Amino acid sequence: MFNKISIIFSIIGLLIVNNLYLYWQIYEFSFEKLLSNTLGIALFIEVFLLTILISLYFRIHPIGKYRWY
Repeated sequence: MFNKISIIFSIIGLLIVNNLYLYWQIYEFSFEKLLSNTLGIALFIEVFLLTILISLYFRIHPIGKYRWY
């Protein structure tokens, strides 16, 4: 169950959210706009949450013979 949910979140983030972020980063970035841009703040929150979810998944289900503690 957790594996399917993390794959779905990863695909959504890769195909939809990251493309919006790259466009914003290349053409419209400024630090003053970042503080008032809820889309930018939401993208950073998503990155942190997905990093935590993926690291917890790899802690429970390591991909090799070495475990991460």
